[in-house]
Amino acid sequence: MSADAILPPNTNAPFGASNALNGSFSAFKYPNGSFSALNALKGSLGVSVDAEGVEEEFDELVRRMAPEIADAVDHLEIAAALEAGGLSDQAAAKYGYPDVFLLAEALCEVVPRQPREPEPLPVIWSAKPATHLLRGVLFGLPGVCYTAAAGVLADRAALWVVVISLFTSWSLGQSLSYLGHIQLGRADADAAARVLRRGMITGCAIVLAVSAVAALLMGSSAAALAMAAGQGFYLLAATVLLVLNAEYALLAALAPGVVAGLTLSGGPLWTGLAVTVLATMILAIVRTRTTRPRPLSKHDLVASLPYGAFGFIAAGLLVLPLFWPSGQGHGLAALPISVSMGVAEWSLVAYRRRATFALRDNHVFTEFAKDTRLGLLRAVAVFLAVAAALSTVVLLATGAITDPAALLRYGAYLALGGALFVALVLQACGSTGTAVAACAVALVAQLWTGDSVIGQLVVNTALLAGLGGCAAVVLSQSVRHG
Repeated sequence: MSADAILPPNTNAPFGASNALNGSFSAFKYPNGSFSALNALKGSLGVSVDAEGVEEEFDELVRRMAPEIADAVDHLEIAAALEAGGLSDQAAAKYGYPDVFLLAEALCEVVPRQPREPEPLPVIWSAKPATHLLRGVLFGLPGVCYTAAAGVLADRAALWVVVISLFTSWSLGQSLSYLGHIQLGRADADAAARVLRRGMITGCAIVLAVSAVAALLMGSSAAALAMAAGQGFYLLAATVLLVLNAEYALLAALAPGVVAGLTLSGGPLWTGLAVTVLATMILAIVRTRTTRPRPLSKHDLVASLPYGAFGFIAAGLLVLPLFWPSGQGHGLAALPISVSMGVAEWSLVAYRRRATFALRDNHVFTEFAKDTRLGLLRAVAVFLAVAAALSTVVLLATGAITDPAALLRYGAYLALGGALFVALVLQACGSTGTAVAACAVALVAQLWTGDSVIGQLVVNTALLAGLGGCAAVVLSQSVRHG
């Protein structure tokens, strides 16, 4: 092949300019797939180079660098590889090029790009169905203890004390859960153990003080104070065990209280409940043993406050209907939502897994956004289907399946469960403020509508729709899944 086949160079360009070389490289290849540096220089630069060794050196370099060249993004990556291998501008001259970058451009033109498939990324969002289902059972079983202590809760003052304790412990538990998970995410188990133990002990002291003040102001009984304090102690200790994935230990600690609630009454009942609380706290203390102290940063402590606020507001949305005159039956309607929280965790992990795959596999933003939105819709649908099935079972078991008021009540809690699930997804993806603000507005709206099941249904449905719309926008951003 003669130099006539080569495109004419840009005569206005300086010696060795890449625009002249690019014009010639695209048209001049040897049958064996290699490129002749010598003839390229003759055609594009108009110089006389008569050294057969240059062509051989260049072709040898092509053969040696072919895998790296084929996998490179551009010629700059090839130049970096050449320099990393010890090839300088002076050494590039023996291949017929004045510098490494022009040599890299020539190599890039010779070998077609055939990038290798990347190594599969480790799957960090791995769902464990059995564990998530067990956690759902653990969320629901404490309800048996409340049913057994219905005699104490019949007094309005006692109910207020227990609810105030619930609000306090839920808020503290959410913040404590965040602090523990953030340390585990940093692969610092000692720091996690330290913050969980300190947080549990401090939280128990706060719950006891708040419950005592509430009982004193409302003139409640010692039994109500004991139940309020025990409830808070259990919730905080259980939070520690769940953060540390000690589900089976928590199940064992919960067993005495559940058995007592189902079969006993009076003193033996309270003994069983006390055993459960003490066992849970002892297990939490044992599981958080550490010999290396880790101070808690103020930044982490401040960052946990929105999670505590969410716990307070979520408790309000769930518990508020119990205080209306028509509140009887609301506690049972909330039970399917509590049990479904295990499925909620499962669906959340599955959603994060699908979003990670979408981030890796999609190269167009619109396709990624579509995949994340469909994944969110699927996750919400799975949770709502399970919660609806459990609600139907409870309605059938209680004979309320034909009661229109009961159907509205369960529907309202079903919508609230879906909204709280979407709020959890938003929190997991770094949009806690949106979830807290929307739930706070819904709580105010429920206070405004008052004792109205239809109002509760409308507010919770609007909350689900609003959070769902926000999530569809926020979670379509790739930065939320990095």
